[in-house]
Amino acid sequence: MTVSATGAFRQLAEESLEAARLCHLNGFYRIAVSRYYYAIKYAAQAVLLHSRQMQIKSHRQLRRAFGLELVKTGQVCAKWGKELSKLYELRKDADYSLTASIDQTTADDAYTRAKAFLNHMRPLLNAVQTI
Repeated sequence: MTVSATGAFRQLAEESLEAARLCHLNGFYRIAVSRYYYAIKYAAQAVLLHSRQMQIKSHRQLRRAFGLELVKTGQVCAKWGKELSKLYELRKDADYSLTASIDQTTADDAYTRAKAFLNHMRPLLNAVQTI
């Protein structure tokens, strides 16, 4: 189960990045920002499941486990924990704040962050098969 679940998270990360990019290019910036976060969320879940056999149930638990299990142990740089938190905050604004300014510049920034995050996590998941 672990390998296929990890592979499923990895696949969801890649699909979410692509779906977010399509929304972004078509002017759906709020949806794009939200999906960019989910792309890195799924990647982080895949890494935690693959390397620590940890199944995560909440956004808060994910950020905490990522910091304790991957950043503090030196498996990933602290920058990536900060990126996870930054995109989480952007996602909350995009999904729940009617007054937040989620424009093309915000979506461009989220895309850059999400793409870099996934590019950094991919080597940690090279051995993981997708389903």
